[in-house]
Amino acid sequence: MPLFNYLLLLGFLLIFIGIALLIVQSVSGEKGNTKIESGGVIFIGPFPIVFGSNKRITLWMLVFGVVILVLLLLFTLLASGVV
Repeated sequence: MPLFNYLLLLGFLLIFIGIALLIVQSVSGEKGNTKIESGGVIFIGPFPIVFGSNKRITLWMLVFGVVILVLLLLFTLLASGVV
């Protein structure tokens, strides 16, 4: 099986696991006063735009965005035969 098929399967598997964890947490989570922190990374072309509900989350999203950017560049160079 080509690498693309493995990566596609891995992507769908990660999405499924994430949805399952959200469902389990919402069913068994504590009721009452809970604090939710969130953040995310949006890529426009190769440029990551990060956001978060506080500085700690924003910093982690920035690290995550840079790691994804480096992997994107590495895989692009590998696919084009430069490296």
